[in-house]
Amino acid sequence: MKTVAVFAIIFGCFAILYPKIFHPMLFHLLGMAPSRRSADDISRNLKTACILSSVMLNNAKSADRVKVHITASTQNGPTAD
Repeated sequence: MKTVAVFAIIFGCFAILYPKIFHPMLFHLLGMAPSRRSADDISRNLKTACILSSVMLNNAKSADRVKVHITASTQNGPTAD
């Protein structure tokens, strides 16, 4: 029974460590590692992130302006048109 428990622990540790550690190490040692991302891909992703963050910032500013307008109009009370 102890032998089964030892093998179960060893198998469990291997199953946890294989995807992140052993697989990349094995492929790198055998020369089959995936190619690194190019500088163009990194630059494109960085530009996309900057554009998205500026859009989100502009949307947040617009939402704050609307909130301020709504708050001001509710504090002044209803107006008779």
